[in-house]
Amino acid sequence: MRDELYDRNYQDGRDALHDGIDRLIASTSRTFSLIAAIQFRAPWSGSAHSRGGRAGVA
Repeated sequence: MRDELYDRNYQDGRDALHDGIDRLIASTSRTFSLIAAIQFRAPWSGSAHSRGGRAGVA
């Protein structure tokens, strides 16, 4: 009986820990994806190009 209670609490705690780790990894992955998108953004894809002008030309 005592082992079953211990095991149930252990399993619940382990599940909560794994859920927290999963959320942390997902959040970190989203953060690195955003950083990579910002870092590797092409400079020529800015607002000057979308207006039909050339970048660097006034």
